[in-house]
Amino acid sequence: MTFKSYLLGSYLFMTSLTWIGCSKERIAEVPTFVDISHVELEVNPGEGTDRHEISEIYVYGNDLFLGVFPVPTAIPVLGDQVSRLEIFAGIRENGLANSSIIYPFYDRISVDVDLTQDKMIYVPKFRYDENTVFTLVETFEETNSLGMDLDGDQATYISIEDDHFFIIGIDEFEKLIHLINSN
Repeated sequence: MTFKSYLLGSYLFMTSLTWIGCSKERIAEVPTFVDISHVELEVNPGEGTDRHEISEIYVYGNDLFLGVFPVPTAIPVLGDQVSRLEIFAGIRENGLANSSIIYPFYDRISVDVDLTQDKMIYVPKFRYDENTVFTLVETFEETNSLGMDLDGDQATYISIEDDHFFIIGIDEFEKLIHLINSN
């Protein structure tokens, strides 16, 4: 076999692969976009304020991971029927921009998406998980609960006496903080 016949055979083989791989019958699916402009946190009495630091959302569609999206976002969802989305709140782990995690104290949100639409506008409203325990909720607007013994441990407490805070910690360490009354 000569070099010219080898080149001709290779060219014909590659050309035939190109024609076989191309199909005009295949049409790309058009996604439905779920537009999320912001997220909200709904709180019950005793759960603090509705302020949050949800910066990303983790999205699953019909139990398949679709991705992590920054808020605000438009999530592309493929299909031609109703799809169930599971949305989890994401926060910055230790405040680092490149380290996002699912916040374990919020419930996930389940929503059905009609994939026959071009666009769906949705605002996720997260709530605290029912097993979340709030031991100290303090706004510091009126009286505070800093004189309470919240853990029941005799070795750790905060007490107020006159203008002083006495903080007694674990392992017999003792620290006195003197408060200056500016009024």
